[in-house]
Amino acid sequence: MTDIVTVKPTKEFHHLIPFDKSKLKVLSDNTRLTILQLLAERPLSIGDLEVELKNQGIVKSTNTIRHHVDVLKKSGFVNLTGLKESRGGVLKYYQSNSQILDHVLSDSKMNDVHAMSMKLKPKFYKLFMEILDRK
Repeated sequence: MTDIVTVKPTKEFHHLIPFDKSKLKVLSDNTRLTILQLLAERPLSIGDLEVELKNQGIVKSTNTIRHHVDVLKKSGFVNLTGLKESRGGVLKYYQSNSQILDHVLSDSKMNDVHAMSMKLKPKFYKLFMEILDRK
């Protein structure tokens, strides 16, 4: 029988992930991520998004795209930024107020972030305790 080797867990972290389940769920859809990237470049209408998505090989109905934009809007990732009259109707233009970071921090930078968070931890703890004592 082989002995079990105990591995000491590390306190280092390699990825910063915001923990908001509702926002993570919204961003878990590839179409929504693509829409968010397109809207980060410039304001687009639903029709414009349909064309841009099709150019990227993503074919979705107008109603489906509208649904995705509504979900992004309700989650705070997208804003209505303009209205334009067109053929007796009104086109709505949307733009992202968020930017997707496709960046991995180097180990040295992650160590800097970790050191900073460890330095701030006691200050946050003290602040939380003060808030709790006021109640």
